[in-house]
Amino acid sequence: MWANLVGLLRPAWRRWLTGQPHLAFEYLFDRETVRLQVWVPGQIPPGMIERAIESAWPGTHTRTAPVTSPLPTTPPAGRHMVTTGGELKLARSEALPIRTDFPTDPVRALLGAPVGLGPQERAAVQVLARPVAGRRVKKARRAARHARAGRSTRPVSRLLDLLTPGHQPRPRPSRSTPVLDPHTALEIAAEDRVIVAKQRGTPYETRIRYAVTSTVPDTANAEERAKARDRMRGRSHAIASAFATFTEYNYYRRTRLRPAMCCLAWPNGA
Repeated sequence: MWANLVGLLRPAWRRWLTGQPHLAFEYLFDRETVRLQVWVPGQIPPGMIERAIESAWPGTHTRTAPVTSPLPTTPPAGRHMVTTGGELKLARSEALPIRTDFPTDPVRALLGAPVGLGPQERAAVQVLARPVAGRRVKKARRAARHARAGRSTRPVSRLLDLLTPGHQPRPRPSRSTPVLDPHTALEIAAEDRVIVAKQRGTPYETRIRYAVTSTVPDTANAEERAKARDRMRGRSHAIASAFATFTEYNYYRRTRLRPAMCCLAWPNGA
């Protein structure tokens, strides 16, 4: 399935004018069911994703439907909506990979995180993915070189490095350079190998977004609404923690996603 995403890569001039749209793999949870669906932007030719899914998972059948928001955007009459959400981003340089080799399916942790949802509670997880090329690939390779050279990988960080008194980049190896201890040398060598291996593969840009929503009566007092928010916050933390299994040389860190419902309803709008 991931190999088929490369076929969605647009020519350079179209990427410059209108960008490269994401595909959104969505996991939708309620009290009784779990649904999996793929949000496909309108620029993708009809039938392309359907055939790719049926080829990747033999025996699978797809059904195409008009796009809808993965979670309710308006509460029922007489009720107030409580929503929490977040986004997961790489914590270290994008040159370093996350864990991809598992003895068992890592999705099990995600499927178990929302267990026990209440009758008015819903949860959604979006994994947005798109192939990258051109300047985006050059940026990743430049980040890999900077990470090994001891320099910051982001322009703002490099500017702060220049303004920091006494900051000096890592010196070039010379006879006077102290020899690293064996443990550090092995760790650096291991990172070099995985960086090179990642650069050889097909690059993708991914985003992970999640949200949990519930409703309370309009007559609920401040304490009841606070309890509902705390419960939704706990649910969202459990969903985010499910992605800790991908921690290796790189890992995901949580960031706020506001407004969560708007970003989930329009994946390519943020």
